[in-house]
Amino acid sequence: MALKMMRILGISLGTRDCGVAVISDGAIVEWRRHTFHGTWSEDKLHGIIRRLDRYITRYKVTRVMVKIPPVTHHTEAFRALLEKLTEHIRYRGCLMESITKEELKLKVPEIHNKENADGICDRSLSCLANRTGPGKDQQAALTILSV
Repeated sequence: MALKMMRILGISLGTRDCGVAVISDGAIVEWRRHTFHGTWSEDKLHGIIRRLDRYITRYKVTRVMVKIPPVTHHTEAFRALLEKLTEHIRYRGCLMESITKEELKLKVPEIHNKENADGICDRSLSCLANRTGPGKDQQAALTILSV
């Protein structure tokens, strides 16, 4: 399916902060960071899932790309969040792929630092079609580049 026809949600996943970016019909239509306060709990987990689900519903997302930390940095809370998110995305009928920052850098070799990532995010859609700021919202957008 061509990028022009896809609706892709990129997520830079975390238990305190999540960055999101949405490409719909070949254009970035949403790009933001969400912060989730408080200690880890089932309520917090479900709140994060509900917030991310709003993007799937609003934009009728067909594919989800999730940037995750290396396995050695997965806490019990993060593993629970990733498992529940994966289950929810599959329930919604979306294709899902996860990628680490290191894998992302291999797929988009122009990424070297934050300033470089800013420039890549600001490029034209033709750059995004070849495989898609400061912080998690830009990381989510860059995750889409890896598609």
